Amino acid sequence: MKVNILERRTTGEGVPELSLPEWRKRLRVLSERDLWFLVTTCADRRTDHDRIVELVRDKPDLLAIMLEDEKLYRRLAQEEEAIVKISPYLLFAILLRHARRQLAHEPFVMERSGREKVPLFVTHRLRQLLEDEATMDYLVEMLASFVKTESGMVHFRRRGVWYRYRFSDLDLDSLATLAAWVEEEFRFPLYKRSADVALFIPGVFPEHAPSREGTVSRRQARYLEDYEEAGRYFYALAARHPVALSTGYAEVMEVIGEQFADVRRLLNFITDRYLGARRFRWFPAPG
Repeated sequence: MKVNILERRTTGEGVPELSLPEWRKRLRVLSERDLWFLVTTCADRRTDHDRIVELVRDKPDLLAIMLEDEKLYRRLAQEEEAIVKISPYLLFAILLRHARRQLAHEPFVMERSGREKVPLFVTHRLRQLLEDEATMDYLVEMLASFVKTESGMVHFRRRGVWYRYRFSDLDLDSLATLAAWVEEEFRFPLYKRSADVALFIPGVFPEHAPSREGTVSRRQARYLEDYEEAGRYFYALAARHPVALSTGYAEVMEVIGEQFADVRRLLNFITDRYLGARRFRWFPAPG
């Protein structure tokens, strides 16, 4: 398979004249199935669902209010088939909002330290991350992006010479290699994906990112500390890139990079509480 990852991930996103940057306007383009799920769940005492769908379509302020309805999470928890009826974006939008509500009642989260788990009294910080709408939107978009990953051969030209390189957008090493090879103007999507991979793996698949402390095996390719260092590094690079500045990503990526450990703990909490074994249904496991 030949994939031009550079073209695919650098389609123009200009800064809109009003309100949110383009990447935060996903509520404007929810599918019909997503709209139907929202309306039939939130307005479960009404019968004119077709009319309500038309009323809320293209109205992100109303859709945002509907997303806060606890009935959405209860339906996902009670109806196994409900999960396959909606998009990954809507699924994670519901789960992260439910996590924000639940963290208000949690005194601590558990974190592995060596071979043991210890309580960390940081739930107020984790909830504050989700109180920021830009951070919430970014994490929803990021999780949804890992439902379908890509690998293949990328072709690019450097200093008049054509190269081809086999990559996986779930592999930090191949992404970092590409980012070092291509021209600066094309690096933002590679910086961003590298940073997201460094967050996603220890956040959703922590067994693939053990801490050096207490680890017996010497064959571990990358430890938790390595992912955190890489994540902070690539989020900082991405946040300073001109594309981040022009598309509204810069501030949120800077926040995530600076609070990387807490964002990772937030994903650990969501994975433990809501994803569990079903994460293998939604995400490909890291190699």
